[in-house]
Amino acid sequence: MEESGRTAVLAGDAVTSGAPQGDWHPPAGYVLERSFLGTGAVCRKEGDRGVAGGQWRQYVCHGKMVKVADLWMLYQDLYVKK
Repeated sequence: MEESGRTAVLAGDAVTSGAPQGDWHPPAGYVLERSFLGTGAVCRKEGDRGVAGGQWRQYVCHGKMVKVADLWMLYQDLYVKK
């Protein structure tokens, strides 16, 4: 399901952002929980675990490219709604 640059993920009413980095802000009521190096699968797994464990009700994983030395690396930010 596509809607305004976000792709819905089934578990925990999560969304993975596909919006450009400079234009993206977490939805209202969401706070940064952690960041992960690599693909969104790790972020979604941690988000699902938090929902199942009752730590938060919903989550959003947002990917961004970060330049480390001369290399660009993908980081995923996990935002949660408690």
